[in-house]
Amino acid sequence: MDISKQIIIYGVGKRGRSLIELMDLCGISVGSVIDKNSALWGQAVGKHIIESPEILRNKKEQICITVGSFLDIADIRKMLTQSYGFQLNHEISYHRLIMYLYEKVDVKSLIEKEQIRYQDHTTIIFGCESGLGLGGIEEWTKGICSKFLEEGEYDSYILTDNGAYHIPKELDNHLLKVDIDSRQMFSLHNMKKILNCIISHLPCILVTSQPDQTLLAGKLLKDLFAGYVKVISGIRGGLSEINESYMDMRNCTDLYVCVNSAVRKDMMERGVLPEKIYTMLCPVECPETLKRDYALNHGSPIRIGFAGRLEKEEKRMDLMLKVLEILERMQVPYNIAFAGTGSYETKIREFAKENDCDSRIKLLGKIDKTAISDFWKEKDICINISDHEGRSRSTIEAMANGAVPVVTDTWGVHDDITDGENGFIVAVGDYEMMAERIGLLDRERTRLLEMGQKAHQELKKKCSMDDHYKFWQKMIQLVM
Repeated sequence: MDISKQIIIYGVGKRGRSLIELMDLCGISVGSVIDKNSALWGQAVGKHIIESPEILRNKKEQICITVGSFLDIADIRKMLTQSYGFQLNHEISYHRLIMYLYEKVDVKSLIEKEQIRYQDHTTIIFGCESGLGLGGIEEWTKGICSKFLEEGEYDSYILTDNGAYHIPKELDNHLLKVDIDSRQMFSLHNMKKILNCIISHLPCILVTSQPDQTLLAGKLLKDLFAGYVKVISGIRGGLSEINESYMDMRNCTDLYVCVNSAVRKDMMERGVLPEKIYTMLCPVECPETLKRDYALNHGSPIRIGFAGRLEKEEKRMDLMLKVLEILERMQVPYNIAFAGTGSYETKIREFAKENDCDSRIKLLGKIDKTAISDFWKEKDICINISDHEGRSRSTIEAMANGAVPVVTDTWGVHDDITDGENGFIVAVGDYEMMAERIGLLDRERTRLLEMGQKAHQELKKKCSMDDHYKFWQKMIQLVM
């Protein structure tokens, strides 16, 4: 990497500020520090003054975009080129720059020798540093760690932050809680805490699910404790920017495990060898026999469900309301239940009131995972209009319980859904076609039963936790 010239830093959030501090510490020249938030202009980050993006006009210097949301990166790149004429030919990715900086850090100085403990067995540590709240990654992490403990073949733990979470009883004493400061991402403070947590459980295999601090910690420890630390990177998202970050951090990983076949294909096209990357099927609870009914009588409301975050970004609740608006206009008899919370909840309530359809729209809030099966057994249709998904846990839970998926064409949906047979797939953003497909199912009610049963059968053959554990046994043997 050529860092002989100054590097412009775009974004002074928690990642940007930590990056600037780390660059100063390593003696790497920071150029202009900019942010679109005018309230920050003139403030200082260390010895650097925050400026307006206006100073970028027609410049050709190196730049690093530090925003945390993968969804925002493409928009920022477009804005910099179109609004300011800035040339992005010399962009340095955030993760690549972080990797470069930690080559200059004396990592040994972060290690507390008294924390080093060698066991007579291999430890499996599942990384979930952002917490164990609501989400598919979090649920999978708790489930697979519990299965490892049940089998008793390896000691297993979840590395997470200091938050308070509802966890299964079997995970008591198996959380490695680390004092991670979310305001200082990739800081020396955070890295020191994570490193010294892991070295108490050597030898270990670290299983990560994000291109995050824990993944970098695995690489640093592999360098210090050769042979005692191995890293498996789980790639869970459905964005090319996520895959780019994994490639920027490629030196961290011994083996990749993807959540769908589209991710695996993309990573191989980027240069990952086929024998170094596998695809896993995340299991969900699936009844052996499907016992439920469907709204087969014309005129009775067709029952729609959504489970997940009620947000505009990525989950596109704004488009969800457009779907409902069309259903209202088409006079499709329906009701919809939202299981989840988020910032769009108020707008959903306002929509229901303004369109006089309060009786058809129910906001249930977050429901306990033990109630998920019953939730979906009472729904005819599962709807997901996200811009991006890896392999939506809520969609496969719905299919397992016989709900017909009507979803956008995000990465991974074709692994489980055959359009027109066990669900419908529409183009990303095409809320009109999504409403049309729901209207079709309203007109042809028997298809609810036919497609719902096929959806259940598709998931039934994939949902064994025993098979999933055997898959992970194989992955562990490969890296060992």
